[in-house]
Order: sequence, then C-alpha cells, then structure tokens
Amino acid sequence: MLNFSYKCLYDSLSIFPSLSTPSKTVMDEIDGFSEIPTNKAHAHARLVARGRQGSEVMKGTSFGLSIEYKWDLLKMMVEPEQSLGCNAINRYFEHSFFRTIFWLLSAIM
Repeated sequence: MLNFSYKCLYDSLSIFPSLSTPSKTVMDEIDGFSEIPTNKAHAHARLVARGRQGSEVMKGTSFGLSIEYKWDLLKMMVEPEQSLGCNAINRYFEHSFFRTIFWLLSAIM
C-alpha cells in the first residue's frame, strides 16, 4: 500500500520503464491499477501475530502502551535532538517497551 508520504519512491518509480509496456513507467502502471475502483485496498490489519487460536489481528487501540511509556514518548518528542545525542533508543525505554504493539508497528513501518 503506497501513500502520499513515499515521495522519493514515487520519483524513482517514475523513472523506471514498465516491463510489460516500455512506453510507460512503473509509476504509470501503479497509478493505472489504483484508478480501478475494484482494486481499492481495504486493510483491516497492520499487524498479524500468532495467537493461541492461530493467526490473529493485533488491535492498535492502545498500542500496548502504559501511561509511563506514553509519558516517556512525549518527553522524548519534545527533547531537542542535540540533547538525545548518539544514544541508542534502548537507553530511554525498558525492555518490555520493545514488545508492545506500538513498537512492532513502528519497527515494520
């Protein structure tokens, strides 16, 4: 699923010729495909994990973040980049933070 934030990718795909129609670019083909109403994406999940009953959709309503993690994220967002320095992210969060749905979604995007 492509969206408006992939500007550099769009620029690249606008250069490469299509394998099936050399007079078109790869981006032309993607745009053409997206214009067909039946090709619209209807994603119901961003993350699927192995659960007790097999595959299950991971709900992102709270993202598995405790109030402490939310507060830590907020503090980090307002902190000037210079003060964060070259520190690794694991210096700012507990090990369990990296098992939250929020982190899994962030890591795959």
